[in-house]
Amino acid sequence: MTQRVSSIRNHRISRSENPHAIYEHERDSPKVNVFCVVSSSNLFGPFFFIEKTVIGFVYLDMLQIYLMPIPKERMHEGFIFQQDGAPCHFHNEMNSYLNAEVPVLIFRGGVSPWLARSPDLTHLDCSI
Repeated sequence: MTQRVSSIRNHRISRSENPHAIYEHERDSPKVNVFCVVSSSNLFGPFFFIEKTVIGFVYLDMLQIYLMPIPKERMHEGFIFQQDGAPCHFHNEMNSYLNAEVPVLIFRGGVSPWLARSPDLTHLDCSI
């Protein structure tokens, strides 16, 4: 019985596409973003808006236009606002606005932080 040993140096792999080709990609293309608020008793939204990207000022406008006009009686006594830590969530003006408007605020890096990132749990799963 003869055994054959092959070395990868003896093999040539060819591809149909050029590995050095340049592919064009449009940055900041227009998108449709969806924002909604989920609570144990209500679903507020969804609200659709068109922006190239969500930055701090856009996120602050979203909260001021869509979330804060919701009547306080529809937000029950134990209302807790949570967010996951996207870059727009750390905008200074947005944080000071939420600290003034929302009684309990949970987000990464905040006064009431949520649990460390876990593949099994989200911050909504472990807060209440």
